[in-house]
Amino acid sequence: MSDRARKLFDSYVAESLNHPDLTGLSMGSHVFNLSSAASEARIPASEMIEEVGPLSQALLAARTC
Repeated sequence: MSDRARKLFDSYVAESLNHPDLTGLSMGSHVFNLSSAASEARIPASEMIEEVGPLSQALLAARTC
């Protein structure tokens, strides 16, 4: 994973995925939100998926709440 994609993934995990106020969001919503953030940052989804695998599985593994 590129450094910029890793930073975006880690930031999303810390600020959204594991935020206590957002625990009710479905995993599909989290995947959509992360994909949208990547698109806005001009980071191809393939760049993120290359290292972490499917985004839903990577987010599930990173979920702590």
